Amino acid sequence: MRIVGNAFNTGKNSPVVRPIYLYSILYDPTANSFLRMTNWPGGVTFDGVFYKHYAVIHSGINEEASGMIQKASITLSNANREMQALLDDNEGLRERKVTITQVWEDTLADPTAFISDILTVEQASVTEERVTLSLASELDVLNIMLPRRVMTRTFCRFTFKSAECAYAGSEQSCNKTFNRCRELVNQKHFGAFPATPLTKTYLRGI
Repeated sequence: MRIVGNAFNTGKNSPVVRPIYLYSILYDPTANSFLRMTNWPGGVTFDGVFYKHYAVIHSGINEEASGMIQKASITLSNANREMQALLDDNEGLRERKVTITQVWEDTLADPTAFISDILTVEQASVTEERVTLSLASELDVLNIMLPRRVMTRTFCRFTFKSAECAYAGSEQSCNKTFNRCRELVNQKHFGAFPATPLTKTYLRGI
């Protein structure tokens, strides 16, 4: 999905154009936790949100004639293993939303001067040097998932406090792991399949 701010074209048509790319990864949807980065030196604050400097780039974004974004990729440094740990702790980032936003250096103070592409992680690959996230439109990711209800080992598929979850206590959050479900004495309603054979949702380079 592509979103264009009202003032984006004004900034694009300025005499001197210096684009800045901002990357936002929703790595933990249950806690609404984001990793926000930019390759701009020193980091960038846009629309009240700070994006820290990081070694990150993205491929050219492929767009259909209809305007729908289909494929892209993001490559991040894995030198300190920070990104690999993020993958290990968050289901390989499978189906997590990634937003790539382009802004202009001269219009950073204008929160409407941007263009954003919102994609979903389809696959991740890991080497000692880098992590690469293969991205697709959300519709594309949904279309390739068969069956619609995916069996996972460790991540509950139910919405917290829904009828399927059946938790009716006073706690207000759940990270959807079995350990948390057990803490809430609700493990009989755990919506995952721990007996499923252990496989990773991402690829490691040799």
